[in-house]
Amino acid sequence: MNNFFKTLSLIALVLCLFFIFATTALAEIKVGVISSQTSSLAILGQRQINAAILAAEEWNEKGGINGTKIRLIIEDSADRTTTAVTALDRVLGKNVCAILGPIYSFQLFAMFPEVKKEKIPMLSTSGTRKLTQMDNRWYFRTYPHDGITKRAYTLYAVEELKSKKPALMSVTTEYGKSGHEIIINILKAKGISPVAETWHEKADKDMTGQLMRIKRSDPDIIISQAHPSDTAIILKQQRDLGINVPHIASSAASMPSVHKLVGEAMEGVYVETVTLPNFDPDPNIRAWTEKYIEKFK
Repeated sequence: MNNFFKTLSLIALVLCLFFIFATTALAEIKVGVISSQTSSLAILGQRQINAAILAAEEWNEKGGINGTKIRLIIEDSADRTTTAVTALDRVLGKNVCAILGPIYSFQLFAMFPEVKKEKIPMLSTSGTRKLTQMDNRWYFRTYPHDGITKRAYTLYAVEELKSKKPALMSVTTEYGKSGHEIIINILKAKGISPVAETWHEKADKDMTGQLMRIKRSDPDIIISQAHPSDTAIILKQQRDLGINVPHIASSAASMPSVHKLVGEAMEGVYVETVTLPNFDPDPNIRAWTEKYIEKFK
C-alpha cells in the first residue's frame, strides 16, 4: 500500500510540475540542492552538488524547461543535523519547487518534519531503508535501499566467498545502523553469527582499536557499512595491521576518491555498488561521465 501511494504521489508530482511549467510564466525554476560541502562528508556531498550543476547546465543549454531556465539554490549541510535543518530553511526561503536532499539519512530524518509541513518534494540517493517507511509522501528515493544492497553483498560473502566467521564494522549513523541490522538478520537466517561487531563515529580518524579486536577474533572476512572517509581509514589500517582477509565494503568504497586514499590496500576488497559509470555500456551514461570528469577534474 505504501508503494502504491508513493507511486501515485510521484505521478501527481510530475503532472503538477508539468502543469506549472507549461502554463505559468516563470522567471526561473528554482531547485534547492542541500549537500555537504564542508567536513569529512564533503568527499561525497560535493559530488552530488557537481552532478546537479552539470544537469542544470545541460538543461539550460537547451533553453531550459519550456523556455524557463533552471536556477540551483545550493546550501551546505556539513556534518550535523542542525546545519542541515538551517540549510533547508534557507532553501525554502527562496521558494524552490523541489529539493535535492543530502545522501546522509541522519540529516534527512531531521529535515523530514519541515518537508512534510511545507509539502515540498525532496529527492535523495540515500540507501537507509527506514526513510521510505516513515509516512513521508514528499520524499522520493532514487537509489536501492539497504534491504536490497546489503542482502546482495551479505549473501555474496556467505554463498560465493563461503564465509563462516564474518566480522562486522559499522558507523553509528542511521545508515550504519540500518545496514548492520539487515546484515545481522541475513546472517542469522543462514545460521551464522559474527565473530566480532564493532562500531565507530563518522568522524573517527583511527580504527586501530576496532581492527585489533577484529584481528583477535580471527575472522575469515570483514563486512563494513560506513561512509567514504571512514571507509578509507578502515581499509588502509586493515592492511597496515596485517589483517589479510577479504573485505566487503559498502558503496562508499566504489568512489575514485577513496581508491586514491587507499591505494594498494584496495586489493582484496569487494564493493557493493549499483553502477560503474566508467564501464557502463550505455552511451548516454558514458557521455555524461566523460563530461563530468572534464568539468570537475
